[in-house]
Amino acid sequence: MLVILVKILKQLITLILDHRNRQQIAYGVAFSAFFGLLPFNFLLFVLLLFILCLFKFNLSSIFFGALIFKLLRVALDPVSDFLGYFLLVTCTPLVHFWTFLYNSPVFPWLNFNHTLQLGSFVLATLLFFPTYYGFLQFLDYFRQTLKPRLENSKLLTVLKASPVFHWAFKVKDWIA
Repeated sequence: MLVILVKILKQLITLILDHRNRQQIAYGVAFSAFFGLLPFNFLLFVLLLFILCLFKFNLSSIFFGALIFKLLRVALDPVSDFLGYFLLVTCTPLVHFWTFLYNSPVFPWLNFNHTLQLGSFVLATLLFFPTYYGFLQFLDYFRQTLKPRLENSKLLTVLKASPVFHWAFKVKDWIA
């Protein structure tokens, strides 16, 4: 399991350092908000996987982003719950719409009648484009400013000269 996580992290670092797939990486991180913020629901998970297969997202960035959003979920759950409560209970013009959806054959299986599920879905939808554009800006900043600084840093030259660094790449080649 640890080897798989290391491979995913290595692929993500390679993609960030590479000068292609900029939009794919940003879309993957933005789409990972749905995997990271939503409570697990099998039908919704299958629908998200279907969308994942339809469009060209970067899987390493999705795994990385889902990990980050899972960590942020602890802080964002009260916001999601409040947002879901507002949409389900407080916003009276939508009561008939939620009743219609709940009485339909498929939508009750998505658990949108729960405040946390609905609020997390709406929050992930609202965060999609800001996350996409924010990560695009981060990639540009990293590739133009931070990458040259890191390549010329003393820490990286010391790490490259260390025997542990060479041993780690021998093990990586052996595992692959």
